[in-house]
Amino acid sequence: MVKKSCRICKRWYDRWFRDRFDGIFIFVHALADKVKEGLNVEMVSTSIQTVELAKSLGLTIKELEEIDHIDLAVDGVDEIDKDFNAIKGGGAALFREKIVADIAREVIWIYDESKDVEKNLGISTYL
Repeated sequence: MVKKSCRICKRWYDRWFRDRFDGIFIFVHALADKVKEGLNVEMVSTSIQTVELAKSLGLTIKELEEIDHIDLAVDGVDEIDKDFNAIKGGGAALFREKIVADIAREVIWIYDESKDVEKNLGISTYL
């Protein structure tokens, strides 16, 4: 189901949102659609912007301290190379992102071609 949602996200992104929103925005919208269809999900977010978006779409948000496990973490990356080495941490929520990724049973990174780098991870993001 997540793979199908990601394909939906990519199609939406390519068609309507390119250069306006990131992959997490699209994923949260796709997740909200699935919840409207009956999917039961609670989420923890590492960013204030995602919390606000999720709440506006009617998703249930929990605090990290309220949960005992995370089945799936979905997060964006700042840069990624052809071998799937990636850089995270260009945002303000890195510490919470690390905690969530560490306790999650599975982690999925969402990114688009704007995050691809040929070599030298970190050069374009941090200069």
